[in-house]
Amino acid sequence: MSGDTMKRKAVQGGLWSLVENVGSQGLTFVVFVVLARLLEPGEFGLAALASVFVALALVFSNQGLSDALVQKEVLKPEHLDAVYWVNNAIALVAAALCFLFAPGIAHLFGEPELAPLLRVLCISFVFNSLGLVHLAMLRRELRFRSLALRRLTAAFAGGTVGLIMAWRGYGVWSLIMQQVVNSFVAMLILLAGYRWHPRLRFSRAHFVELFHFSSHTLGTSVMNFCMLRADRLLIGFFLGKVDLGYYALAQQLISIMALIFVGSISSIAFPVLSRYTESLKRQEVFTVALKVTCLVAFPAFCGLMLTAHEVVPAVFGADWIPAVPLIQVLAAVGFFYAIFYLVDALAMAGGRADWVFRVNLLNIILYAIAFFIAVPFGIVAVAMAFVARGVLVSPARAFMACRLLPEPAVVVRQALLKPLAITLLMAAGLVGLQALVPPDTGCAWWVLIVAGLLLYGLGCGLLDRRFIWQELRALPGLLRSQS
Repeated sequence: MSGDTMKRKAVQGGLWSLVENVGSQGLTFVVFVVLARLLEPGEFGLAALASVFVALALVFSNQGLSDALVQKEVLKPEHLDAVYWVNNAIALVAAALCFLFAPGIAHLFGEPELAPLLRVLCISFVFNSLGLVHLAMLRRELRFRSLALRRLTAAFAGGTVGLIMAWRGYGVWSLIMQQVVNSFVAMLILLAGYRWHPRLRFSRAHFVELFHFSSHTLGTSVMNFCMLRADRLLIGFFLGKVDLGYYALAQQLISIMALIFVGSISSIAFPVLSRYTESLKRQEVFTVALKVTCLVAFPAFCGLMLTAHEVVPAVFGADWIPAVPLIQVLAAVGFFYAIFYLVDALAMAGGRADWVFRVNLLNIILYAIAFFIAVPFGIVAVAMAFVARGVLVSPARAFMACRLLPEPAVVVRQALLKPLAITLLMAAGLVGLQALVPPDTGCAWWVLIVAGLLLYGLGCGLLDRRFIWQELRALPGLLRSQS
């Protein structure tokens, strides 16, 4: 595949990934807001606690083998068959264990309502596993349009079920059934969208070839789970479901924004970067991806941090005001996400999954120490510990980038300085405007959002007009070629 063709596919993939993330997360956000208004913080925390066990099971049922299918240069049918049967066998075992031990888990946390939630959610393990090979092959072939349509359709189906159930008073079950329906519809679309069927065979040799790479990826996935989900288990155990409800709302809001503003680029970065072997060309692609990500992510998370006092009561209701300081603290994590996700994708594409594993292991150790120091001081201190470990691990990720990029200083200058300057300009304007607009007025929140967008546009026009205009001029041709 030529360089121009790869660039065109990468940009098209970015566009479809943006459509996918904005659409699916937009639907998720609507359901999220409705449920937050209908549920008590304790009920919301209970649903968050149940979802942690589902996320853990999905990590082990995948084992990083789908990423190995994407990364491997020469792929044979035996590789696909081996991954399919191993993934599904583990998913079935995980579902059975979750079903059997659900009452014990509920007793451990002192929440008897947790058991039936877990027993229903465990079926999603199998739904997700059945389509993992199909998903990996679509990513490998850079068919991001198919991936976007699959996720949008599944999100719409799950969101519709969740909203109907919420309005009919099913409470926490609305969120549970939203997840089950989402995974079921996504599985059906994957099976229909990629024409491949497994054979009744298993090659141990081909499995071992993939497992050498996936073992590090599995370790990384476990580490990511611990960084992003394990805190919910600990908060639920030590601080209770009400504090967990506030924390889950704040973390879910940050997660939705991260998927829209960071995930749209980082989700295609690994398969695209994997296709480049020449270091300078890989650096060029990485630089553009990082700059685009930072241009949207930095202002978005900064804006949320500054306007949370006005936005949260207006959108989620007054019951969620205690979540405001958590949102403001956790929004700082978005700045790290914008950079770290792409650095990890760069390392994975370069075959250094072991580096990502080691850095994430350091992440876990630092966060575990910080968590147990912070938990006696309350939920806000726990959120600050979550951000602190991101700061502490930054030098390790910077080391990774310096080893993988031939000219890291050029990347910093081209990709980070202007997005940071635009964000500071927007932040200064918002702080000044907040001093003029009384916070108790009903229009304060949307006035600040509109002002933030205008200031962001002004900053882009003043500081980075040439880059943005160049990318915008390329969009019509890319859209025509994709259609």
